[in-house]
Amino acid sequence: MAHQLERGEITAPCNLSRSAAIEVARAISKKSWQHFWDNDQTARYTYNIIPSVQTKVLFPQHHDTGIPYVRLLLHVTMLKEDSHRTGTSISPICECGSDRETAEHFLFCCTKYKDHRSNTVQLALDILEGSKKSSLVHNSELLLLSPVIDSITKAQNNTIKDLLFEFLSNDKCSL
Repeated sequence: MAHQLERGEITAPCNLSRSAAIEVARAISKKSWQHFWDNDQTARYTYNIIPSVQTKVLFPQHHDTGIPYVRLLLHVTMLKEDSHRTGTSISPICECGSDRETAEHFLFCCTKYKDHRSNTVQLALDILEGSKKSSLVHNSELLLLSPVIDSITKAQNNTIKDLLFEFLSNDKCSL
């Protein structure tokens, strides 16, 4: 729209109120940001979780829990897989020895967190499995981290996030 104005293809109204001008600028900015986000080749992991730039992310109340959540969203954790990718770890294999220490392994499989997981993450997965689109559970990692899950209610989504945040707040979980 700004380019069209500049080229003279369209004209702006002469009597534009301040609030209307702010709204037009906001819409142009949001559209531009979304276009960049859709077409950029970096941060595709995060894009798969949060494809819309206007998505509101639900953060935990405690800063110490928010840090690992954001690291998981951005795919820059201190897990061995990410550390190996960035050159700060010799091996991507988890200390439990069963697999690469990825976010998915950490959230769903690692034996180090088995007891704590059964009280938190498993309850969140049970909510997802009970939803209308239970076939989506196969991509549980992205669903669990996603700020919005279309197939469940807002209350269920908040419960899932609270369970995830409880799991991340465990002293043994260091991301």
